[in-house]
Amino acid sequence: ETLLATEFLIFHRVVCIIISIFLLGYLCIGQQKELISSQRANKKYIKRLEYISDHDHLTQIPNRRCIIRRVSEMKDFTLVIFDIDNFKSINDTYGHHVGDQILCRLTRRVLSMLPEEAQMGRWGGEEFLVVYPYHKDSVRQNLETIRSTIAEKPFGFEDFMLNVSITAGVAWSRKKNTFDEIVAEADFLLYHGKKTGKNKV
Repeated sequence: ETLLATEFLIFHRVVCIIISIFLLGYLCIGQQKELISSQRANKKYIKRLEYISDHDHLTQIPNRRCIIRRVSEMKDFTLVIFDIDNFKSINDTYGHHVGDQILCRLTRRVLSMLPEEAQMGRWGGEEFLVVYPYHKDSVRQNLETIRSTIAEKPFGFEDFMLNVSITAGVAWSRKKNTFDEIVAEADFLLYHGKKTGKNKV
């Protein structure tokens, strides 16, 4: 009886150990799955935060911070700053909700006409920046096409049509120029265009 009791006790302990191992394994697997799920959720959250920090909330295109970072990685490029002519008048006459729609719809229209390798960002307010990663005559041709298309195709609303035009300043990168100097040159040409009639590149 004593031997039988000893064997039963050993068997009982072995069973308890086996059950404990299975339970521990089950808990570890459950925690691992939970950890993997949490990591995936964190990655999605981080990607979302990165997108928000790099994109303009209204137009959903790269913001100033993002476009500056991208341009800093380029060696030779053509930089364009353009804005919407008389935009304050649009806001004052039709309201900011119409102004916001113009910004979004004009963004989509310009993007549809840009070559794939060009990048567009919102510079601030009604100003946008476009970067072409090269110096070519096709840049001027592309900009003229964009300018004329916007001027010739008014934006339609429920009870009115709104004519919009843009003016652009264009500058080319040079080894001696800093990014700020190139932006300043494009900006100077933009405002020269404004003073000499608008709706021009």
